[in-house]
Amino acid sequence: MGSASNEYRYDSGHGGRAPLLAFAPGAARHTIYLSTGFAERWPELLMRLGPHKASKACLYLTRLSHVDVTVLRELLELTLADVREG
Repeated sequence: MGSASNEYRYDSGHGGRAPLLAFAPGAARHTIYLSTGFAERWPELLMRLGPHKASKACLYLTRLSHVDVTVLRELLELTLADVREG
């Protein structure tokens, strides 16, 4: 059975452990942490997702009921595979 977290280390020497997948619910929006650069890597999925905003590694959703959960699941699975490949 695999670990639920991933160890990382930057060129600067800074490092730590991060969860493989992370979700932060909020009153105004929900934040889902995905692979860095996900918006550029998987734009076709984001076009099908529904209302959202994206940053370098975060997906922001105001209402989960307004997004395509099949697409969201695919983004999460791609991120999980990406993190595991390291």
